[in-house]
Amino acid sequence: MDRLSRVWPSMRNPSVGEPESSRRILFCPTGWSCWGIYGVSKGDVVATRHDDGELRAVAVVQRGGHSTLRVFAEASDFRQSILQRLSELGASCGITKGLSLFTADIPPEVDFAAIDAYLDSISDGEDIAYEDACLQHNGVGDDRRRECEAMATVPLRLH
Repeated sequence: MDRLSRVWPSMRNPSVGEPESSRRILFCPTGWSCWGIYGVSKGDVVATRHDDGELRAVAVVQRGGHSTLRVFAEASDFRQSILQRLSELGASCGITKGLSLFTADIPPEVDFAAIDAYLDSISDGEDIAYEDACLQHNGVGDDRRRECEAMATVPLRLH
């Protein structure tokens, strides 16, 4: 099994209209994506290549419309209430037991501004904080989007 298949086990082969050397991201496992990937969200199509027997992501070639945030909540009781509220707002959260950091996947049809406002209202930068991992929703400020794209682990190549 190659590295990318282990890390992104639910990448699937291209569908009609997608480049042959691409994979659509169906699910980003939280145990790995929390700490290692910026600029890629669920539903994105990523160009890949085989390099020394491993499948490697080369570039994001098509956006899927999801945004991804990382949330840090030190106290488990706060973490549980945050997870509950994010779920009510439409986010899907991936958490690893015993860790304070988790990801929030925000589908295109979900109100990103409501989730962002909620997290901003509870963040103190110390016990509760959040960061942008991949922003694809409309209405996100240009400066914020550019800052997020500048941190991308996998470059964006939409042309």
